Formats: sequence, structure tokens, C-alpha cells
Amino acid sequence: LGGEGYIDSYRQAINNAEQSGTIVIAASGNRGPNTSDSPANVYDAVAVGATDRYKSVAGFSSGERIVTENAWRNPPAEWPNEYVVPDVVAPGVQVQSAAPDGTYQSLSGTSMATPHVAGTAVLMESATQRDLTPDEIKGGLTESTEDINHPRVRSGDGLISADGAVAAVADQPERDVGYYTNDNGRVGTNQLFRAVADWRDDQITDMLIQEVISYWRSGEKFN
Repeated sequence: LGGEGYIDSYRQAINNAEQSGTIVIAASGNRGPNTSDSPANVYDAVAVGATDRYKSVAGFSSGERIVTENAWRNPPAEWPNEYVVPDVVAPGVQVQSAAPDGTYQSLSGTSMATPHVAGTAVLMESATQRDLTPDEIKGGLTESTEDINHPRVRSGDGLISADGAVAAVADQPERDVGYYTNDNGRVGTNQLFRAVADWRDDQITDMLIQEVISYWRSGEKFN
């Protein structure tokens, strides 16, 4: 599915998906720099480019800066004046893939990169009991990337990080003093430092940090 250039009919389909809580992740295209394909180049979609095993953007991977009013007829007012495609990149060169005859083959393309990002989105959903919104998923994907030192029009926000994206949305475990104890059940100096760091990041309450400090000072075993 998809096509070259800017296909307005995809805009409503992607909007409908987003309104129902479904994020659209699509391949940016395989026509190289200064190009992009629909539906990936619709602003609300997550566009994916391709990298090789050395974390370099593939020559075929599409990417460009889109001037909204030049590309689309009557674009939504909430869209920015311009934006970049792709949003992120992922491995897409010589990717092992299933073949129609039941065997496997190595294929290249942004369509090979896109499943890495879609799979990461599924992992994000599985890491929390909340129903993530498309904006939350897109934010987690784009804000946790690895910078691979390419222009944004080639790599977007960077190389996808499954670990980082999952960590960005994962439910935090309930914490008590036991969370900051060592193998002996006591709060050591390293555990204290970790608790203080979490307190400074507003991840634990003032009451809990005081309890942790108290156990550290006394050397008492928790439970």
C-alpha cells in the first residue's frame, strides 16, 4: 500500500486511525534524498527510513523537508508550516525476511525497516497497563533515538531504540525501602545514592527518601 508523492486521500484515513487510538507507522520510500512517499509523508504518520549494519542511512532511503502548503491541498491548521520525513530510521539493509516458498531471503528497503518500529510500538504497549495514545507512542519513539550524525532530512530524530522507547512509557514498580536494599537486605551507600537520584527526579516521595536514609544510617536490615 502507498504511492509516490503526496496523496491527499491518505490524510483522512490516517486521521480516522488516530482518532480511534491507532498509530500509523509507514515506510518513507525507496527513492532516495529529496523524496518521500504516502502515507508516510502525512504529518500524523510515523515515517521510517532505513539504515545499514553500520548505522548509516541507506542511499535508497527517502527523506526530505516538506513545506506543508506546497505539498498538500488545504492542510489542517494544526500542522506545522514545514516538517521532516522520516521521523526515525531503523535497520533496513539486507534484512532476513520470509519468502513465499517458505524459505528466507535477505531484502532491503524502508519496508524492511518499518517492522522494527512497529514492533517497538507493540513492546511499548506491553510495558504499561495504560492505553497509550498515538502521540505518546510517537513521542516515545522519537525522543529515545540514537543520534547517528546524519542530517535530519536523512535520519529524522535518529536510529530507533527499543529499550529507550519502552523505558519512556513503562509502568514504574511500587517502591518501598526494600527496593533500595542490597543482597543482605540493608541500604548500602550505592543504594542510597540511587534513592537520592530517584528522589531528585521526583520518582519517590520525601517520606520514602527519609525512610531510606534512616535505614542507611542505622544499618538495620529491612524486613
